[in-house]
Parts: sequence; structure tokens; C-alpha cells
Amino acid sequence: MLKNQAYVQTGQSRKAWLRKSLTVFQFVIAQFFVMATFLVAKQIHYTLSRDLGFKKEAIIDFGLNWYEKDKGKKFVLADQIRSLPEVSMVSTASASPSSNNMNTTTLKYKDGKKEIESEVQLKFCDSNYYKLFGLKFLGGRAPQFTDTVMEVVINETYAHTLGFKNSTDAIGKSVEWWNHRPVPIVGVVADFHQRSLHEPIKPLLLGSDKGNMYSMHVGFKPQTPGGSEWKNGIAKIEKLWKVQFPNDDFDYEFLDATIAKFYQGEQHISSLLKWSTGLAIFISCLGLLGLVMYTTHLRTKEIGVRKVLGASVAQIFNPQYRRASLDSRFDSSGGSRTFDPPALYKSHILPFSESFVVFQSVCYIAAPWY
Repeated sequence: MLKNQAYVQTGQSRKAWLRKSLTVFQFVIAQFFVMATFLVAKQIHYTLSRDLGFKKEAIIDFGLNWYEKDKGKKFVLADQIRSLPEVSMVSTASASPSSNNMNTTTLKYKDGKKEIESEVQLKFCDSNYYKLFGLKFLGGRAPQFTDTVMEVVINETYAHTLGFKNSTDAIGKSVEWWNHRPVPIVGVVADFHQRSLHEPIKPLLLGSDKGNMYSMHVGFKPQTPGGSEWKNGIAKIEKLWKVQFPNDDFDYEFLDATIAKFYQGEQHISSLLKWSTGLAIFISCLGLLGLVMYTTHLRTKEIGVRKVLGASVAQIFNPQYRRASLDSRFDSSGGSRTFDPPALYKSHILPFSESFVVFQSVCYIAAPWY
């Protein structure tokens, strides 16, 4: 009777097993949310920090008025901005290397035997565009800055689409332009991502066409720690803008911020997972607290007896010591001790699992701070 009563009081009934199973299940769910949050955060960091094939730091871009009748004002503005001490380089183009603004057309290429017709993305830019964004030339040079497209540069993907195993072999060949005019390929640049990493790199052609350049890109010099050079430079650019376009608003954006918008969906998922993880950890900790309070209530008399017998606080809350002392009481009362696998599991493995659950709770509470 005494042994059976002690067994019930130590919480090793079927109900105790159910309580512990539910507690472990709570922490498994919390662990799932924590791991998912970490994975999504790592993925977002990877997409924002990965090399896209061009420079994106310390560059702002802003659109120009498409309906402006005086087409020369944008080039006057570019020259004025280029003279500012905070600015390293200025370029006018149709769009930045990675942008939602993209022109697409179908071009033909004839190699003498067959005709290859493919869909190509177009970007019109000046010669500073390649230097500003650090586009890597595999061969050839940049096109001359002209009013209409006279020469073009293509990317690796387009060169392979035209059938060239070595992309630089495309230099010197010609593609058929809109008015059936052959336009020579004077250079090949390394592939870069035109949009997000979710989309494949597509065939691309870059040329010079002053009439289709309605975007300006400004690169700033390195800023001193805690300095305000970029802020002052942007303020000066806005003043110059108001002189050339007094009726238009100056609306700029840093290029890296524009690229970050491609991954707003992932960022929203990350925020949702953080809230879900916090809620799961909170519920799991409440379950653990309830289990500890219930177990302590069941062992109130046991704890009192052990304190009277001289046990320390660490010994009272040590599951291994608690079960060993019970076994010693049963032996002293005349009971026999035999090898019992279930008893071995209860006296050695179960205490370890309880300690592991407590360790998990500490890790989950501390995880969001890292």
C-alpha cells in the first residue's frame, strides 16, 4: 500500500503521462515555428545580400517627365548634378539594371544558314551606366552615346540564345533592328538579375537612344561615419531639379530599397512567423508552468518530509535523487530490488526528458533575442 501510494504521488499515473505528452507536443510545435522563422529570416538575408551582378549601394534613381517638350533639360540637369562634390557619377537611362520598368521586343538574327527570332528585353542608357553599376564586360566595349541605336551590347544569355557557345564570339555580328536595319554587337556583359531572384535571367540588349531615357541614376561618394553628405547631396539635387522642372515633384528612391520591395511577400511571412512563434512559446511556457505547479502540489508532503530529513533544495528538485531515495526506502522496508526495464526507464530516462524539456524552454525564450 505504501509503495503504491508513493507511486501515485510521484505523478507516474496515466494522467501524468498524458500531461507530459501534451507538454512535449507544445514544445515540438514551438520548435517548428522557431525553425521556420529562422529559415525565412536566413532566406531574406540571402536574397538581399546576394551579388546580383551589379552595384546597388549608394545609388538613387528618379524618373523624368515623359511629356517634357524640351528633351535637353535632362542632360543639363545631369551635368549640374555631376558637378556636386557629394556625387561620384551620373547616368541617364530607361531603367536601372533591376526594375519593374522593362521594354520587351522581338529581334531577329541571321547566321547565314537560319534565322533566329527571340524575345529580348531592352534597356537604353548612356556610357556612364556601365561604370556606375559596375557591369562586367566579358569582351568588347560600350556603345557610343547617340540619338538612335547604332550599336548594342548584349548579355551572356542572349549570346547563348543566338547559338554562341563562347559568348564573346557574338561581337562583330549584327541583329536586325525594328526598321530592318542591321545593328552591330560591340560588347557582351556578364549576366545580372533584371528582377528578383525568383525569375530567371532573360536575354537582354543595351543600346543608346536619347529619346528613350526617362530615368536618372546618381551614385554618391562614400559617406563618413555619422556624416550627412548623402542627405546634403540629395537636398542640392532637389534644388537643381526645381530649377529645370518647377512643376514636377522630386521623387527619388535608393536602388537597394527598390530591390527590397521585390521580396515584400517573404518579409510579410517572416513577420507573421515571428508573431506565431512568440505565441507558441508563450503557450508552451504556460503549459510547463502549469505542469510544474501541479507536480509541486502533489509532492507538497514529500518535500516537507525531505526538508525535515535534511535534504537540500537541489536534492529535492533533482529527479534522480528523488527516485533513488524512494527506492532506498522500499529496500529498507524489506522490499526486493530486481532488474525491471520499465522501472529503469522511469528512474533514468524520464528524469532526463524532464530536464530536456526545461532546457528547451530556456532556449525558446532566449532565441528571439538572437
